[in-house]
Amino acid sequence: MTALDIRNLNVSFRLPDREAPLDVLRGVSLRVAEGEIVAVVGESGSGKTTLIRAVTGSLADNATFDADVFSLGGLDLRSLSRSAYARVRGGQIGFVPQDPLQGLNPVVPVGRLAEEPLRKRGVGRAQRRRQVLELFERVGLPDPERVHRSFAHELSGGMCQRVLIAAAISTRPRLLIADEPTSALDVTIQKRILDLLVELRDEIPCSIVLVTHDLGLAEERADKLHVISRGRIVESGSPAQILNAPADDYTKLLLTASTIGTAISVTEPAPDRAPIAPAPPHVRGVALSKRFAGRRSAGEARALSEVSFEARRGSTLGIVGESGSGKTTLLRIVAGLAGHHEGEVSVDVGGQLVDLREPSAHRYLRRRTQLIYQGSYGALNPRLPVEKILDEPLTGFRLGDRAWRRERVSELLDLVKLPQETRSKYSSELSGGQRQRVAIARALAAEPELLLADEPVSALDVTVQAQILELFREVQSRFNLTLLFVSHDLGVISEVADDTLVLLRGEVVDSGSTARVLRDSDNPYVRELVDAIPGGRLAPVSATVAP
Repeated sequence: MTALDIRNLNVSFRLPDREAPLDVLRGVSLRVAEGEIVAVVGESGSGKTTLIRAVTGSLADNATFDADVFSLGGLDLRSLSRSAYARVRGGQIGFVPQDPLQGLNPVVPVGRLAEEPLRKRGVGRAQRRRQVLELFERVGLPDPERVHRSFAHELSGGMCQRVLIAAAISTRPRLLIADEPTSALDVTIQKRILDLLVELRDEIPCSIVLVTHDLGLAEERADKLHVISRGRIVESGSPAQILNAPADDYTKLLLTASTIGTAISVTEPAPDRAPIAPAPPHVRGVALSKRFAGRRSAGEARALSEVSFEARRGSTLGIVGESGSGKTTLLRIVAGLAGHHEGEVSVDVGGQLVDLREPSAHRYLRRRTQLIYQGSYGALNPRLPVEKILDEPLTGFRLGDRAWRRERVSELLDLVKLPQETRSKYSSELSGGQRQRVAIARALAAEPELLLADEPVSALDVTVQAQILELFREVQSRFNLTLLFVSHDLGVISEVADDTLVLLRGEVVDSGSTARVLRDSDNPYVRELVDAIPGGRLAPVSATVAP
């Protein structure tokens, strides 16, 4: 039986600066059978999110929608009112958004938010609390009771994503739509989440539409694969059929940019980057420890414990660990955004390591150290156009006159492969990948010496990932830039990092050259990370894709 049936779907948007509507989806058709996992793959701006919004009944008011068939298990979704569609969404249709900040109210504890779908269906308070705590445990959240009473800002991005997954599956939906549901998760948690989704598919049963840029994940988990480009489905079939013998040129481009076909066996010597001459560290941390005070009787939560590291000038230090391991806290300490910690952090200022507790060091770092956040949606001011967003650091540091700054904005847009017309757009008008590129451009605006990147490519499709990683290399080479690069994707780490630091529950479990850590580590947790990679591959993202 067919769970979701879409035939000849067209979606366009009326825009104030265009006479004719903007066509986003054109003639899209796909079917999802009961109990089937269908993957939809395409680059940023290809129409994946619009397709999701059409199915969940959450298209913007300026959208025009038509389809020959648009049904869920025989129910004609075109005939539903907004209120009727709202009852279907969250009941028969579960949705996991890509950016957890879009799905969590910052002033409400996440446990209450996760209980909301059950509350709307009349489940009593005690029962829905019990069910949500069980789901928190199933999706791999540590200390479910503490997480239940926490607010979103008290959790890592990956932990917030798991909260949303728990909420989406709480009503045992007929159809689960997952928009990059594991892009913020390390591979071990990713495997646990995907295993859970497969279990639920068989248990409920439910069907799953999995939107992803990870072709390895699609190959391993999906029954059927649809490739979408510029609003059209360009290729459909089994993952094995498409990935082994692609017929469309766009699919071939995706494969060129992905880890598929360029895998590095972890039992073979990994290709090292060119060795860097010995030099004093650009940034160094010694015995860093950080605890967060809990609310009420929760006590203190340990984020970091005795963490030490060094990053040489012009090198890249990869930081790996599961969600909640302390990766982001470490970056925030280096950026001077998380105080009251134990231990020392020093940075090379004019050839001398200066303790960050010195006011002079912070004055220096305000321009020379920039942070790229994991969630681009929450990192960009929704009330400012892109031009103003990129101009802010230039104006704030009093760099150049107005004409120079306008030219600099143009250079930054070219640098991150965004068209010049992007300068007049707002973040809500951009795709997730486009927003992330704006965030990267803003971080590069003042030409920093130290760049702290928190999962900077986790939300990007493989072609854009390749371009952005190449961009990092170009900028690093041009400005002798030092990178602290957080990622749960070991393929990305193997591509960009000279050295790697592995964190587990706030402690260092291994560190050293990336080749040794990823290939020869004898630490069980590191081996688990490597073994959990989809398809058993450890592969860098190719950076040879043309823009």
